[in-house]
Amino acid sequence: MIPCLTEQQLRDLAAGKGSPELDAHLVQCPVCTARLEQVRGAVAQGLSTHHEATKIDMAPQQTPRTIGGLERTLGSAEEPPPLASLPPPAPAEISVERFLINLSESGLFLPAELEALRAQAASVPARMASAADLQAWLVVEQKLTRYQADLVARGQHGGLVLGNYVILDKIGQGGMGAVFKARHRRMNRVVALKVLPAAMSSIPEAITRFQREVEAVARLSHPNIAAAYDADEAAGLHFLVMEHVDGPNLASYVRDKGALPIAAAVRLLAQAARGLAAAHAVGVVHRDIKPSNLMVNRQGKLKILDMGLAQMRDSGSDVDLTSDVTQTGRVMGTVDYMAPEQARDAKSVDYRADIYSLGCTAYYLLAGNTPAPAGSAAEKLL
Repeated sequence: MIPCLTEQQLRDLAAGKGSPELDAHLVQCPVCTARLEQVRGAVAQGLSTHHEATKIDMAPQQTPRTIGGLERTLGSAEEPPPLASLPPPAPAEISVERFLINLSESGLFLPAELEALRAQAASVPARMASAADLQAWLVVEQKLTRYQADLVARGQHGGLVLGNYVILDKIGQGGMGAVFKARHRRMNRVVALKVLPAAMSSIPEAITRFQREVEAVARLSHPNIAAAYDADEAAGLHFLVMEHVDGPNLASYVRDKGALPIAAAVRLLAQAARGLAAAHAVGVVHRDIKPSNLMVNRQGKLKILDMGLAQMRDSGSDVDLTSDVTQTGRVMGTVDYMAPEQARDAKSVDYRADIYSLGCTAYYLLAGNTPAPAGSAAEKLL
């Protein structure tokens, strides 16, 4: 029997570079087997850590400390996912009084809370020297997020409160609207709000697709699927309340860090497969599986996002419970990860289309690019 394995040999095994001798040793040595599992766990856990390269620090230099860098998108848009962005800087000429009026109108504070805040700020004259000084102080004291403060300063504060939810930050923008980080006022729970733009509320196709996503996520409860907490309408805006996943999506991670080790990719893909199996078991076909719709939280757990293209079927029959909201000939999904039969007829696909898309996702994780990075959409599908 060979001696216990070195750290380098364990790392090689975790990356899929084994040998008959090493495999035979593992069979006979429970200590090295346990050490190998620790190495594999460390590789996968590395994906869930927020590196500086996956965050954007939007803090101005005069701010004493960074208040929450903006994370990359939740993955509801096409690759590469767009970055969330702050509104342009506030006009320099805004007065302190105007800023306070806007803050009052925003609904972020009760009248008594706002008066106490005003008194606290006025106790140090430098805090009220200008609207910019007041804004910076509120952000540093974590009374406002930077996103909230900039919108209040610009007078665009009308949508910072939606029902029981306070908008904290904008974290994504997709074809079906924006995704915001928000906090429930009473429960103090941080969530992700997917908000359908007011301009789309009069478009039947947009409403139908949004309602389909609500119905699809309501059917699902699984550790590897982002949970849905609520769906509501406030101030004329439809929104879906989802679990907030504190981590990167796999598209942005691979784009920034490169292809994954085999062991890490397999661990994550297995989680995605388990989530999809749970969805398929209740008749839900995702139809848009891709790296940007797979996120990993700080604990290394993968979550499937964005059921906006999901198709629901009666689990005991082939009856489609959702009418296809696309016009004839319109492609649903993301071409780089789409099964050919889905391009021909998105309405007739079943769970096998998701498996195909997961296979393309596996290729991306291991190779660092899509199976067919060049060529037209038609060429990629043929």
